Amino acid sequence: MKRFLAGVYALVLTAVPLSFGTATAQTLPGPTATMNLLSQSPWNSADRPLEVSFRATNISATPLDDLSVELIVGAPATSRSLYQLSLTEDSAPLVAFPLPQGGTLTPGESRTFRIRQRMDVLASRADNGLYPLKLELRSHDQAVAALRTPMIFLIERPRVPLNLAWTWVLSEPLQFRADGTFLPGTLEADIASGGRLSTIVDALARLENRDVDVVISPLLVEQLQRMSKGYRILGADGIIRTVAAGAGGAADAAVLLRSLREVASHPRTELLASPFPDPSLPALFRAGLAGELPTLVERGGDLLADALGRKPTTDLIRPLDSQLDAATLPRLVSMGVRAVLVDPGFVSALKFQSPPVVRLTAGRSSLAAILPNSELAVLAQDYRADPTLAAHVALGELAAIWLELPGTAGRGAAVLLGEDSGLLPPFFTLFASLVRSSSWLRPVTATGFLSTIAGQPRRQVPPRAYPSFGLIYLNKLLHLRSSLSRFRETVDGSAEVEVRLRGDLLLAQSEAALTDPSLGQSFIDAVSGEIRHTYDRVHIATTVVTLPSQRGLVPLTIANESGQRLRAVLQFVTDRRLQFVGGSSRGVVLDPGTRTLTFSVQAQATGRIPVRVQVLSAGEAPDTIASRTMVIRSTAYNRLALFLTVGAAVFLLGWWGRRFLPRRRS
Repeated sequence: MKRFLAGVYALVLTAVPLSFGTATAQTLPGPTATMNLLSQSPWNSADRPLEVSFRATNISATPLDDLSVELIVGAPATSRSLYQLSLTEDSAPLVAFPLPQGGTLTPGESRTFRIRQRMDVLASRADNGLYPLKLELRSHDQAVAALRTPMIFLIERPRVPLNLAWTWVLSEPLQFRADGTFLPGTLEADIASGGRLSTIVDALARLENRDVDVVISPLLVEQLQRMSKGYRILGADGIIRTVAAGAGGAADAAVLLRSLREVASHPRTELLASPFPDPSLPALFRAGLAGELPTLVERGGDLLADALGRKPTTDLIRPLDSQLDAATLPRLVSMGVRAVLVDPGFVSALKFQSPPVVRLTAGRSSLAAILPNSELAVLAQDYRADPTLAAHVALGELAAIWLELPGTAGRGAAVLLGEDSGLLPPFFTLFASLVRSSSWLRPVTATGFLSTIAGQPRRQVPPRAYPSFGLIYLNKLLHLRSSLSRFRETVDGSAEVEVRLRGDLLLAQSEAALTDPSLGQSFIDAVSGEIRHTYDRVHIATTVVTLPSQRGLVPLTIANESGQRLRAVLQFVTDRRLQFVGGSSRGVVLDPGTRTLTFSVQAQATGRIPVRVQVLSAGEAPDTIASRTMVIRSTAYNRLALFLTVGAAVFLLGWWGRRFLPRRRS
């Protein structure tokens, strides 16, 4: 009873400035200053005063003096909808604190205000609460700017925290050409100190003993490895600059790789790898390359294991940009994937569903999908210009979910910070710090999150349109994949080259090639050019051969200047005047150097007989390595034809000469 009366007494005392301050204050027709949140305590209690700082800027043409700040605490938001409403509209005020500041803000001037205020008055309330705060900057008791932010006030230590499955995705699109030159893009800025990726990794490294899911793109890791050794990059001005190892972006890449190893090594980090090289799964399937997905997943996992020292989990997958369709899902299930991490709003869910997990279905196949909170994602985007405020607003959304049913076990929420969330880098550090400091949140891995859920409502994979490879581009890609297989069969000792070129072709399947086909085409051209470089060093030297008899041997000289041993097929194309006794094609082994081969032929006529000679690769539907038309000059006579010709001539001569014979007279 004494505690209750003390609370009422405190409320009455603090209500006095509220009744006078708000009644006499006048609001200017429009804001003449702006306010940006700089810091705020993650939560408060009777023993933890509110500490908040903000920067105010005078955007008017007149000075603002006689400054004060009015701190207004509204009635607690008891639902998510009320919380979201409190961010834009005034709620019923509980208490206000007028805080004189003094000084003057001249036009264009900015100033930082710091406030520390005890909130003992709220301790009289029986429950933990989510209170809307309104900070008003006043000049001569006239409001010139306002800032709204949530405050989490705890009466007692939370007994049943809210499970939080949070996933951080680290990726960058393909940003280098086939010749290794990097292109103008976001990569250098994102890995620099204070950049998006650098900030995220630093935030993850400070999570200490918190569970978290981290999706790392193997393509990102490969690009970092390339950069760390020194690289060339094409500037926006068209000039290529060279960055040496240990300098600039190369040093940033090396630092980020070390930080990624640290994050990956933490025992409470659940590590996921996207398939290499970040392909669009629907585009891959429509291209007829679905069978490659297990290989791409394995390659991505191996790349991360080699670079970061830890093998990622394989039963969870994050499709790039949440691109998933009904054709893709059964293939994932057949690979042993049991859950996918998708974007907010991927499928419709019950507004107050907690935990947010559904069973995605396609035909007879199904797997679990963790659905991030859509409202949180929208709110963070709405306030992205003020990263500190955005982080607190996002935390407030999680608090609203928790406080709807604070004593209920098994409730949860999910957050996914995707490939390019559009949020400013400071948001990531602040949000991670707020979650780490909030005892009413229990971060868990996606695997742990799923283990707490018994039933999952079923949802069909929604039909969505995703980009596909162009038909001409796809035909070139598929043809070159086959050519590369034949190249390995043909060229001895080409296994390592084939692996490297196969990697280039995989890069041509990256999602970046969908948005910029010319980038993918550069890898296709590079692979084709390297194959041709080997083949073009094989020459057919023979041009003319004389065949003095009807049957004989035709010599053929071939120069192999590739420096490699080739297992090829020789094919002869000619008309019926010439027959190759052993057949028109045969396998040959071409060692480096010049070699003369002989072939048995039979001429059916005399004269110049053109023969098209082709050196073909091994395998089905072979590629042409070299081709040349040589001429066989046949000077032999066909005996049967000669006999018939002579016989015909004798007969005609005899027939003509009989006129000179004497005739009988009757």
